[in-house]
Amino acid sequence: MRRELATEHPLIRKHLARGVLVDTNILLLVLIGQTRRSLVSSFKRTRSHGFTTDDFDLLVGTLRSFRRVITTTSIITEISNLGRTGLSRPLRDSFSRTLQAMVKEFDERLISATQAAQSEAFMKLGVTDAGIFDLAREGVLVLTDDAMLSGILEKERLDVLNFNHLRLPDL
Repeated sequence: MRRELATEHPLIRKHLARGVLVDTNILLLVLIGQTRRSLVSSFKRTRSHGFTTDDFDLLVGTLRSFRRVITTTSIITEISNLGRTGLSRPLRDSFSRTLQAMVKEFDERLISATQAAQSEAFMKLGVTDAGIFDLAREGVLVLTDDAMLSGILEKERLDVLNFNHLRLPDL
């Protein structure tokens, strides 16, 4: 799929009014890019996933199409911890301010660890992704780059979009 056509994806069109749940690595890409665009290619976590500033632009443009960006407390906790690791003090402070501002814009869903541990997906996925699994069962579109999570959601015929499929140009 061509980058400029990402919002034409049927799952994206289906969920524009409902919103999209953005998984940890994808939301971290947004926050790192918002903190300082040049960090996308140099920050350890985004670099290890091969993210580029083009991916950041694609993601931001795609997310702007949705009425709301959904997240969970567990995802925000992971982002806070991952984003603060390996940054110099000034960048860490800037990242924290960016997160602080963006959290206000998220539709945050609380999935307690107790609730996530009761999910059928907990043993395979852990706390954060089990919560995502349960929200997907409620009809929420999940945007992730996690192959295991997307594979499990696809197997269950739940709405999931692997960001890597948006990133890759048509062959």
